[in-house]
Amino acid sequence: MKNLKNGLLALLILQITSAYSLADQPQLIIKHYPFNKSLNMSTVYEVTHLPIEKLVPYIQNKNVDIKIVVSATDRDQKNPFLRNLEKVNTDILPQIEFDEETDGMMISKDNSCCDFNKDTIIVRDNASLYTLIHEFLHSQIRTQNRNGDRIGQTFATNHRTLNFRQQKIFQDSIRLVDSRWRRDLLSASQDYADLLYAKIQESHAEEAIIEKELSRYIDSKSPYFEPKRTKDGLQYGENTVNNAIDLYNYIRQVLIVSKGNVLRFRDEIKNNILLPEYSNDLSEEQAQDFAKQTDQILESLKKAEVEIIKLKEFYSK
Repeated sequence: MKNLKNGLLALLILQITSAYSLADQPQLIIKHYPFNKSLNMSTVYEVTHLPIEKLVPYIQNKNVDIKIVVSATDRDQKNPFLRNLEKVNTDILPQIEFDEETDGMMISKDNSCCDFNKDTIIVRDNASLYTLIHEFLHSQIRTQNRNGDRIGQTFATNHRTLNFRQQKIFQDSIRLVDSRWRRDLLSASQDYADLLYAKIQESHAEEAIIEKELSRYIDSKSPYFEPKRTKDGLQYGENTVNNAIDLYNYIRQVLIVSKGNVLRFRDEIKNNILLPEYSNDLSEEQAQDFAKQTDQILESLKKAEVEIIKLKEFYSK
């Protein structure tokens, strides 16, 4: 009977506890995430429980500025809590990658692009307050060892360069016998790998963390609750995690396949399957050196791999 009572008591406690969500009480902790990120959960609770009319002043009192991008929509479609805020200088929008599909963006005061003296949220005047909260949390996430400047454009350039060279080699893999093609492929792969961790840390990880936490803190009792926005946000977060995995798998596949092809071509040269003159371009020493350099780049990816696995696990819970 004693064991049964204990079991019923445990069940009752579980039921009472499950009746409350994270949205019902403050979490007075600093929560740590993959990619060396952390967030004060007390701030998350506060900003998601404010009366609507107090949201903008709250953000501004946190020393975060808000500027709006004027939309072409009718006045009645604009957010009344945003439309009277200071307008952003539209000349900076291309530089910060604020395109037609972007509703909001947080620019760090350390970013050299804009000479802002505060962290600044740039948001469309018809954006939802849910979006404003999302961008505010970008300003509240703390990241160890992060450069203030965004590296998105540089990484995109590196990605295009690697993809161009990889596609040319894919069309005719015998090009890898030529030392110039091997050199260019290794150079492009190194440039890509050097920024992969920072790219995921800067964008993918933050987007996933924020969307996951907002889905927990903004529930049906919140004035900011938008079921479709929550659903879309969770899907967006999942997509960013999967895209991070794709970015990692892409460079890994390029290196592994290229290494295998170079070693195979060297064996075919030795076995007289390829014309002997190819040996002048791909000696045994050169083939082994290429393999060594690809292994070194692959090894450098392990830091990102570990954090991507952690990010996937966090998001799946």
